[in-house]
Amino acid sequence: MIFFDFTYSEGAIYKFSFYLVSIFVLFRILKYVVPLIFLRGDNRKILTKYLPIIEFLIWLFFIFWTIQYFFLHNQLFGIGLFALFIALSIWGTWFVFRDYIFGLIFKNNRKIVENQSIKIGEYEGTVRKLSFRNLVLECRSGKLLQIPYTKIINEVVLLSDEAEMVSSHSFVMQVLVKKDLDDFIQTLKTQIVNLPWSSIKKIPKIYPMDSINGLITLEITVYALEKSFFFRIENYLRETYEKKI
Repeated sequence: MIFFDFTYSEGAIYKFSFYLVSIFVLFRILKYVVPLIFLRGDNRKILTKYLPIIEFLIWLFFIFWTIQYFFLHNQLFGIGLFALFIALSIWGTWFVFRDYIFGLIFKNNRKIVENQSIKIGEYEGTVRKLSFRNLVLECRSGKLLQIPYTKIINEVVLLSDEAEMVSSHSFVMQVLVKKDLDDFIQTLKTQIVNLPWSSIKKIPKIYPMDSINGLITLEITVYALEKSFFFRIENYLRETYEKKI
């Protein structure tokens, strides 16, 4: 019994080429003609919206017709087209669903919740939504970013506690100390932590550098969730202590 008959037909190839070019030219023409015919109204919006869908369905129908047609008139081409169609279908399926798959892996492996401040790769902000395909991140500017999971699946995630380590600011200040230096430094640390702009999870660092005529030079490192808070903290400390010099 013969299952395959690898016949060759030039007429079948010419017919296929004619339909292929005709469909392509037709939709290229419609793309420019539809906006000219329907200048206003809902008809233009409807046709413009659904024309790509109609084109996709026609191309899909054409592919199935081509495979069947070549199997009848030119089996070698039919087998080749069928194999190509299967390969493209697998690739297209992976392309469409890969963000869903990576999203499941990302959410299962990372302890991230909404309204949490994170830094991931080149992105930094507050998590607003963990959707099926994207991580919705609000930047400090207020802009919302929809980041596909495929872009961040292999990135290191810094959670809120870790992200605060990045938001640090150091400056030097001279103060007049009239009591024990260690007690003064401890009091100053407590005062900095209690400021509304400071991080309560990171204790500030204060190191004495030198002493000249009773003036102590301190190197101070403070932490905050927002970099814009550093000026307020430093300005408050300078107004409170340096004015006594």
